[in-house]
Amino acid sequence: MNIKSITQRLIWLATTAVAVGAASTATAQDYFGNISASGVYAEGAKLADDEEDSNRSAIILRGDAGARWRRGDHTTQLTISSNYFNYTDEGRKDRWNNEIELTHEISLSKAVTLDLRAAVGADYSTLEYRSADQLTLGAEISYRPRREHRFGARAEYRRREYDDPTGASGDAPFVEVSYRYQPSNIHRFDMEARYEWVDTNLPVFDYDRQRLTAFYTRSFGRQNRLRLGAALQNWEYDTRQVSGGGERLHSWRIQPQARFIHTLANDMSIEAEYRRDFRRSNDSTQEEDGNRFSLTLRKRF
Repeated sequence: MNIKSITQRLIWLATTAVAVGAASTATAQDYFGNISASGVYAEGAKLADDEEDSNRSAIILRGDAGARWRRGDHTTQLTISSNYFNYTDEGRKDRWNNEIELTHEISLSKAVTLDLRAAVGADYSTLEYRSADQLTLGAEISYRPRREHRFGARAEYRRREYDDPTGASGDAPFVEVSYRYQPSNIHRFDMEARYEWVDTNLPVFDYDRQRLTAFYTRSFGRQNRLRLGAALQNWEYDTRQVSGGGERLHSWRIQPQARFIHTLANDMSIEAEYRRDFRRSNDSTQEEDGNRFSLTLRKRF
């Protein structure tokens, strides 16, 4: 599978969706965009670094823009995003990640929603390698029997081509279940469980990983929110071994965290976050602890 050719097809599909949506008077259409700037300070915890959880000190600039079309029970959305990571760590090359995403939401009933997603992007940082291009195809079904309860089940297929001299490539699918309990506009509880595996033509990259997260969010008026929680990850490589032994490398990490968001005027917000990493392994050279602080200024259009 060639990601570049698939990217061209997805761009064509997205362009077609834009043209059809713009030409249809029966479709409600709107545009959106976001920009943000973040400063991240991290000490230690540099070994576990992937597209979902970068633990390196950096200045991060993000931006996205898109369009949304609604027709009855169907909603189609096109989003183009760009992220620039200016790392302060010596020897770490800056990274510029770009992605185009097309989603389609179908309301099957008052309680059931189906979401379909296709995306392609370049220069992701993954757990197994520092840079990869990726194709994503996925679906999520959600069930909301009452206002305060939401259950979700999600599956995604991800195809990766690594910027590795060997030309390595492979698959990185995952499955995930989630539950949200929101008894009021003040309190919200979120829980997720994910299982993913990486299978490539370069076995040293291959691993299985499990991830559990639990968060509680408390609103203080309309302008302030506080989120508290923790993430637990556990992964084992297929062929990487413990230093000096024949045992397979196995690591796990616990990450308690807190985030405070204050909404400003003109669709702006400021966000402060703290994380503490506790990484353990059956290989002592893979163990380390560290703190991570970040401050983000965000503007929504």
